[in-house]
Amino acid sequence: MSELSNKDRDASNERPRKKKLPADQATDQLELLMGVQETILKHSDHMLKVLTKREDSQQIWERKECKLIRKRIEMIKCQPFKYHLLSGNHSPVVRDDTSTSLLHAKTFALTDKFIQSIANFQDVQDQPVLQIVSIKMDFEQSTRDKKSNSVHFSHARICDGSQDVMVGRFAMNIAHDGNRLDEGDIVQLSTFTPPQYRIGNSQSQRSPVVIVHLFSKIGYASLPLKLNNQIHCVKLTEEEINQYNQHEI
Repeated sequence: MSELSNKDRDASNERPRKKKLPADQATDQLELLMGVQETILKHSDHMLKVLTKREDSQQIWERKECKLIRKRIEMIKCQPFKYHLLSGNHSPVVRDDTSTSLLHAKTFALTDKFIQSIANFQDVQDQPVLQIVSIKMDFEQSTRDKKSNSVHFSHARICDGSQDVMVGRFAMNIAHDGNRLDEGDIVQLSTFTPPQYRIGNSQSQRSPVVIVHLFSKIGYASLPLKLNNQIHCVKLTEEEINQYNQHEI
């Protein structure tokens, strides 16, 4: 009987295993992925504890073993509107006084009436501080010498300290840099051009816009709860247009 039992067991082992259904395979893959993610999170949590408790944390932070953590943290820092504390979470307590002072030092006030000045053809403040409301990148095909090139343009909706909104267009050489910005980012325009609109009484009304040639990202803040409706440029007579152009020259 024992020999028969062994033969029966051997025969049962040789039977083809039942294939898993796609749903079961997906479940197994998800469980495997969650296990890997849990291991990564545990390692990251351990490293963060080391970084916050050891006196030589600065040296540890700069080691190559922390490269992945540095990249992940920087990705989260650049998108605070998406990755933020949820209800019930407690923010870490920072006991370093220098960190607190730096936090207050990085609070930037947006430039007031900047957009209104452009709309009214008035002098504008140098190096204005503005905030990104939204941004997108467009692609246009340019054909020259029988060659087709893809040209990139980044367009943003920008608000100033008066909650006015206008379009900001990033020059082609910095289009990709502009596309890395997110809503809520605060930028300082180092070099820019408010286009000169030639608006006569017979022409349709236009809105202010700014061409950004060089900028710096200097901070982040939540967007204002309410933004003003889009304002328009004032209509000028031909004489006023000529006077404005002579002044600009």
